[in-house]
Parts: sequence; C-alpha cells; structure tokens
Amino acid sequence: MPVIENDNQTSVEFKYGENRLIGLIFRILAILIGLFLLQVNELWVNFFAFVLILFGSIGFVDMLLFDSLTFFNGEVIKKWHLLGSKRILVSELAVGRTRGIFGGGTIMFWEKGNRLKHAFFMGIDTLPFSHEDLKSMRNLLIKFKVITGDELLWNDFR
Repeated sequence: MPVIENDNQTSVEFKYGENRLIGLIFRILAILIGLFLLQVNELWVNFFAFVLILFGSIGFVDMLLFDSLTFFNGEVIKKWHLLGSKRILVSELAVGRTRGIFGGGTIMFWEKGNRLKHAFFMGIDTLPFSHEDLKSMRNLLIKFKVITGDELLWNDFR
C-alpha cells in the first residue's frame, strides 16, 4: 500500500497489480460468449447475450483505462487514463462489495441517498488488487466509519 506524504496530508493510492491481464481476459471471454449466444434464435438467450456483451465491454474498457483509486483529503478518487476522474467525499460515502465466481468481485462506491449517480462508474474489480491492498482498503473504510468491519463479505477476501 503506497503512502505518499504531501503538504502534511496522507494520500493512500491503490493500483491494479499483475492480475489485470486475467481480468481483461475474463471480459473478452464474456464478450465472445455473448457474441456466440447471439447466434441462438431465442429472445431470452439474445437478451442474455446482449447483457454479457454490454457489461463485458464496459468492464473491459474500465479495467483497461483504470489508473488508481486514491483516498486523499477526505475524498475517494477513482482515476482513469484518458477519461479523468470521479470523486466522492468520505462523509457522503456508502460502499458495497460483491463476491465474484473466480475469486474476484466488485467494490462499489456511491453517495448516500444517490446510489445511481456514482455506483456504476465508481465500481472497481477486486481481482487485480493484491490481498494486502484489499485489506488496507477495508481498514481505511473502517477508519472512516463507512463500514463496521463485521460484514461477512468484508472479512473474506479470497
């Protein structure tokens, strides 16, 4: 967990590790499976294929362009290459975590009372992060009183 001291403020920055390639491959597989399923002439299968292609494509671009997740000066900032950044004040922060099928999962950040504003763009895939980084994120969220730490999903990273 890199800690950067700057002007008497502590900044904690998390970046994807070497597992980013595995996450990108999963996204490509989802897109390919979706394209294959479009060949089936059933409405519900085509709908499922469209959802796979849509979320696979968006996840691929998000993972490809992701730069860092930073806790700095009372804010959580998600930065992308080429796309800029999104920020949420820690005082307005709510967070949720899901577990993925292959050991990954997602952490979603949003503003309290306005879940749709940031939840999609402020989600991060946990697969490319190291186990230590995920524990550090958990400890920061406990420190900022966003989570209690008693939640089952926050105690079991892989």
